[in-house]
Amino acid sequence: MQIQTLNSMLTLCAKFLLWRHQDEIYVKQHQVLKEEVRKTILSKVENDVDKLDLIDVMQRLGVAYHFKSEIRNILDTIHNMNYSKNNKTLHATALKFRILRHNGYHISAGFSSSILLMT
Repeated sequence: MQIQTLNSMLTLCAKFLLWRHQDEIYVKQHQVLKEEVRKTILSKVENDVDKLDLIDVMQRLGVAYHFKSEIRNILDTIHNMNYSKNNKTLHATALKFRILRHNGYHISAGFSSSILLMT
């Protein structure tokens, strides 16, 4: 009876060690993927509308909490900048309004049409 118990305990320990090893692999992969996304946010996406789209997708997927500081820096920059003339689409304006409002920035719903069209 004791040999079977010892054998089952060794089997459980081996499974636990294997699980921990796999868990460490997943944690490392998780960190690598987070760094790839961080680099994409900070360097590869240059257009403000594309950055807002990326933030929107990350928030909808539920992974934005991993990149709070990067998202906050991007939104601070977008909120404080002068509106560029190449982002005059309704999509860009609505996305900017919704993302900034959703993240706690004060954007008046009654601001002028020139600002609304990002001119």
